[in-house]
Amino acid sequence: GMDYSIAKVAFASGAIPWARFVGGDATRLPFRQGVFDRVLCRDLLHHLQGPDQREAVKEMLRVCHPGGEVALIEPNGRNPLIGAFALLVSAERGMLRLTPTRLSALVEGLTQGIRVEVKQPLPVARLLLHYRFGVPTLGGRSLVAKMLSRLDAALRHLVPRRFWAYIVLRAVAGQPHVGER
Repeated sequence: GMDYSIAKVAFASGAIPWARFVGGDATRLPFRQGVFDRVLCRDLLHHLQGPDQREAVKEMLRVCHPGGEVALIEPNGRNPLIGAFALLVSAERGMLRLTPTRLSALVEGLTQGIRVEVKQPLPVARLLLHYRFGVPTLGGRSLVAKMLSRLDAALRHLVPRRFWAYIVLRAVAGQPHVGER
């Protein structure tokens, strides 16, 4: 794992001692080209500005083995709970700018084989169990888990897909389109 924050790297290293974590900048990854079979990036791009977003995506594709997969998971700025959270927490305002179309545009032309999906209608569980705004201890109760699962199932039928909370983009690493380096 990698994070820009050395404090988060230290926390992750203590929490998962068998894994390796490093500090680094997503626009200049400290790894050789093609060293990973898969790269997962969650909740990063909305914290970056303009060209740095595309540069980070280029770097992820660079360090992924040709034919490997880069998966990007970002909040959908169209979702009402995501939008409310972004308005409450200034560090999360970048979420308001991300939509499936905008996330796809960051990857467009860099590689072939791009798939975009939206997941989870409303992240009620994430809000209810949030470490700062919710009651995380409820997560260990089976009745609460069952109720949240049923609520999520009902919301899948009520919330239009374009408003679902998370954008999942999967791209196959490999040769870029003509004109890209």
